[in-house]
Amino acid sequence: MPSRPSNSIRKMVTDAKLRQMLRALPEDHRGFTQEQIAKKVGVAKQTISKIEQSAMMKITEQITRLLKEE
Repeated sequence: MPSRPSNSIRKMVTDAKLRQMLRALPEDHRGFTQEQIAKKVGVAKQTISKIEQSAMMKITEQITRLLKEE
């Protein structure tokens, strides 16, 4: 019998799926609040917030890296 994935693995998979869904939103659907998006995909608003924070941290890290290369 295969073992069940840990909670952290399931969370990473869920977060990745949510990120993919958010990226795929058509232009006319952008502008939703975090609460509206969370309700549409069936997760807590905090989950959407964490995904956005993570994305911003990665962008900030990339900008910092690029600035150091100049």
